Amino acid sequence: MTRNWLLLLPVAAVLILGQLGLSRAEAPGDALTHLYLLLQLFALEGDWTRDFATLPWELELARFLAPITTVGSLVYVFASDIRIALDNALARFRRDHVIVAGLSEMGLHFLQTCRQAGRRVTVLQERAGEPGAAQRDGALAAQARRLGHRVLTVDAIDDAALLAAGIARAAYLVAFTPDDGDNVEIALRAKRLLRDRTRDDASPLQIRLHLEDTHLATRLEDYPKFFEDYAAAEVS
Repeated sequence: MTRNWLLLLPVAAVLILGQLGLSRAEAPGDALTHLYLLLQLFALEGDWTRDFATLPWELELARFLAPITTVGSLVYVFASDIRIALDNALARFRRDHVIVAGLSEMGLHFLQTCRQAGRRVTVLQERAGEPGAAQRDGALAAQARRLGHRVLTVDAIDDAALLAAGIARAAYLVAFTPDDGDNVEIALRAKRLLRDRTRDDASPLQIRLHLEDTHLATRLEDYPKFFEDYAAAEVS
């Protein structure tokens, strides 16, 4: 959010300088007309400035600053997207990190704790279908990235997503989705993937499940088969 506000500073500078320059040049029209002319500068349409015999320095500076602001903003947006895409592509090669499946307010608190502990985290966030949920999830992802963590937006937290997050090299997997059944399924998927592949680390993956249903948690504790494959993963 801070960086987004910084992008507005040159825009405000152009508008203020332009208004002062137009006022000094005694340009015809009211303030709204002047604003419309200044907005054209951002679209690289500043031919109207040639109508002045002499341009005040404020207007001269504004007409150069406006296109620089436009181009710089585009570079900033695309460079940020490219950086995130490249960072996500490298996630599978990370080692001794934490994978968090599911992103929520509670998960965000966990991410803050991980940052304080110096733990590197790769978050798997399912793509939301509804616009309202997508906006909320986007805000959570932005907060997680500001904490220095990777966020991979996926259609589903399946085998491909876990492999993309580097499950074979991870130290921990924490399932934080709002559905208890999904959390159990994620644990089973991770164990199966590690059973079928050679784990890069000699120590087993530590899997932590968040379950709202205490009855389900108790039943799982009484089901020894769920905790098999101790060499690949330890579940709690």
